Amino acid sequence: MIATGFELVLLLVGAFVGALVTAVCGFGGGILILPLIVAIVGPRAAVPLITFMLVFSNATRLLLLRRWVDWPLALRYTAGAVPAAVLGGILFVRLPAGFITRGIGVFLILSVILNRWNRVRLPHRHQWIFYPAGALVGFFSAIWGAIGPLAVPFFLAARLGKEAFVGTLAFGALVMHIAKTVTYGRFDLLSDELVRTGLILGALMIAGAWTGTRILHRTDPRIFRIAVDILLVIVGVIFLVQ
Repeated sequence: MIATGFELVLLLVGAFVGALVTAVCGFGGGILILPLIVAIVGPRAAVPLITFMLVFSNATRLLLLRRWVDWPLALRYTAGAVPAAVLGGILFVRLPAGFITRGIGVFLILSVILNRWNRVRLPHRHQWIFYPAGALVGFFSAIWGAIGPLAVPFFLAARLGKEAFVGTLAFGALVMHIAKTVTYGRFDLLSDELVRTGLILGALMIAGAWTGTRILHRTDPRIFRIAVDILLVIVGVIFLVQ
């Protein structure tokens, strides 16, 4: 699957950087390294591989930030995400994903504009929206591989603190990626070679997540929000040019 040692080095560096970015901003690392993984292992293997890798980084962030997690919100989100992720994983082998990317890109960029104007707020009584939001993210994540940024506007609207934001997203993503990994395994989409590669890259993602979490604790909340907005725009542009 991996042709050269140089390509493995690129994947190792990408795994560390991707996990670090996600630990600081709460999302985005998977999307940023997805093009690299696709270029090296091919599109069909890339989605199961990155899903398996992201289990490690999300588990690390959850362990380090567990006392900040908004558990009621996280459970609403995963209640929608898990069954939809399983359904998306079943359809992955036959459903083309390219047609959704530009719409998601527009959605992410518009969400930055709305949030910068502080017009998006989510009162507690309206947190039922995390059930369909989780289902939306879970389904498309199983097809595209790393679609966590789609959930970000909903969590931003809940006005969580930076640690709660990252930790709550980590819990939802972890449960969702485990469900997807099990589904891919049932359909023989995770070969032994992919699992071995994922374990190696997962170790680097643990290191990146640990390093990024330490940076998060030292980050000014205003700088954190600006970094999240910048990353949302970057990811949105990536989707638009797919």
